[in-house]
Amino acid sequence: MFSTRSLAEYSIISALFLAVFLVSFFLVDSIVLGIGLFSFLIIYYGMQIGDVFPHKNRTLKHLSGILSLIAAISVIGSLAYYMHKISPLFIAGLITITPFLIFLIKHTTKQKITRKNLQIQQLLDKLVSSTLFLLIQSFLTILIFAVLVGNQVTTSIRSPWLALPEILFLLFFLSAGLFAASLFSRSHRNASLISFLLILAPILLIAAVLYPLGYGFDPFIHMAAIEHIAEFGTITPKTLYYIGEYALVITLHHGFHLPTELISQYLVPIFAIITLPISLFINLKAIVKKGSPIAGLVAIFFIPLSSFVATTPQGLSNIWSLLVIFSTIPIVFLEHKPHQFIFPIIAAIAAVFTHPLAGIPVVLYLIFLGLNSLLQSNAPTKFIKIALNTLFFLIASVSIPVIFLVNAFLSGLPTEFRPGDLLSVPLLNLLGLQGYIGNRFDSFLDAAYLFGENRIILILFFVILGFIVLRKISSKKTLYYVPALFSAILAINYLLLSGAIEFSFLIDYERNNYADRLFELAIFFFIPYIAIIFMKWHGVLNKQVPWVRLVSIILVAAIVSAAAYMTYPRHDRYNISRGFNIGESDIRAVEYIHNANTHIDYIVLANQAVSAAAVHEYGFLHYFNDIFYYPIPTGGALYEIYLDLVNDVPSQTKIEEAMDLAGVNRAYFVLNTYWFNADQIIENAQSHADDWVIIGENDVYIFEYIR
Repeated sequence: MFSTRSLAEYSIISALFLAVFLVSFFLVDSIVLGIGLFSFLIIYYGMQIGDVFPHKNRTLKHLSGILSLIAAISVIGSLAYYMHKISPLFIAGLITITPFLIFLIKHTTKQKITRKNLQIQQLLDKLVSSTLFLLIQSFLTILIFAVLVGNQVTTSIRSPWLALPEILFLLFFLSAGLFAASLFSRSHRNASLISFLLILAPILLIAAVLYPLGYGFDPFIHMAAIEHIAEFGTITPKTLYYIGEYALVITLHHGFHLPTELISQYLVPIFAIITLPISLFINLKAIVKKGSPIAGLVAIFFIPLSSFVATTPQGLSNIWSLLVIFSTIPIVFLEHKPHQFIFPIIAAIAAVFTHPLAGIPVVLYLIFLGLNSLLQSNAPTKFIKIALNTLFFLIASVSIPVIFLVNAFLSGLPTEFRPGDLLSVPLLNLLGLQGYIGNRFDSFLDAAYLFGENRIILILFFVILGFIVLRKISSKKTLYYVPALFSAILAINYLLLSGAIEFSFLIDYERNNYADRLFELAIFFFIPYIAIIFMKWHGVLNKQVPWVRLVSIILVAAIVSAAAYMTYPRHDRYNISRGFNIGESDIRAVEYIHNANTHIDYIVLANQAVSAAAVHEYGFLHYFNDIFYYPIPTGGALYEIYLDLVNDVPSQTKIEEAMDLAGVNRAYFVLNTYWFNADQIIENAQSHADDWVIIGENDVYIFEYIR
């Protein structure tokens, strides 16, 4: 049972926390205080929960507890939303009872309340020799952020790299080189994890810092939904997805006074920066007695990082999915005991509530892993083991397409199943195995695309090496083959989604989005193998002559720099980016239209950036005949008409067709001058519009039509 001293300490700390929290909630509106309180809640009480986990590794226990508490907030908030609504008082009540619930959990499991035993002095002693190294790395990171802040973008551009100087990549290269060098220095190795975080942070925060108005399209839609739920507690219709993110954001907003816009910009990047490297490091450390688990972190740069640069449900769910995969590393490569599944199950549930496209596959993965864990020790014969695995493999390989078809049928969305189209699928191209070596007479671009376009081939090469190594060093009781087999299951699902199912309710260039996300998820399951190879690589290099290590340091720095470049949209000699960020002129355009029609029904035909600006400024303001007054979603009828206007000759007939759909008598056609044939479109539209106006420095044209 609890000692008197530890119980008294926990009670005093909890009383002080609750007192400050309640004062903050009801009386003090402070972002800084809110961040401090939330950090304390997650770290202190998460570590207390961690003591319940029966892991031998204390750090792993604490990490599991912290992440489980975050996941629990997401899941409980989601359940409250589905049952009724998420209100500020509900959030306050949830946070208030958290210390009492943790006390009951620990009391029930007969775990002692943890006293402060962080051995801070020992940690400081280890880091003293690394102080200068970390100062240099921190200086480089500060320089990178200074470059980003100094080049912030409020105009519409195709790629962030068009606004940033080339020296940024030199800073990335030097910073990554310092990290790689630290792996071969005993005096600096203790600081290598911090060094890695200092590399990853500026890469994933480029969008959040560079685009103060916001980045992408989806984040604006989700932020508008979050703000609606924050105000009214719910939104209709209640979908079966996204709410895992919404509940977490609203908890931070109502409970800790953080602005929803600030959270929406930084939540996913910061969550990824902190959790992914630390989780992978701790779980790798749990399976090795010799070697450097820090070296395994290089595997993270083989992950497509683009889903972690902006806050979306898909990005957050991808983080939960990776945390499930990382937390099962000890189960897969070392031993498998029932208690080790506790945190992965909690994280998988959070992933399902956040986005089923990532959540359902990791749930299937845990079932597959659990099945093999049981069969390893309980299967009567080898035949039964093979038969059950084969049955699961076949069912799981078609599960995601079946779920999509059923959902489309129930939702009334036009979707076609064309199995015959699989015969004409370019298999190597779809799987990224076609190989590519280009030469555009630009050393950096050539190197970046050599890595980016051949990433899947490199991953498979490392996975094969990983299998060879693991067959030699693993016992027959390990389950090292499970992640690779499940990746194959997802690859089959991906091929079926991309080659046999036609999502005709989406516009052409978005129809592969769902399948592409599934392919990214399939890559995630290869990361443990890549990490193990880099750990082995580090052990071999430690015994080599200095020039071999130097070449390896340069290679790692090049991989990091290339991965950073390939993470964001690119408009260069290799690639043409067709997307544009929201600019000030887009916001001014929607403000002009809104202010001119405060009491008049109207619709607007515009591109995604202008539509996102409208949602950002006014939320889901108007619906006419169940049609949103801007072209959202992009698969809707209004967007199809908009595409007809910009791809063909603009006609008043098309404008009136849009008016008829919405049942209004006023419409606006908005054209950004970066459109490829803007001059011709403008000339034609001016000939039949009732009025027109120019926004900004010839940035946006607004054409008005009244009947």
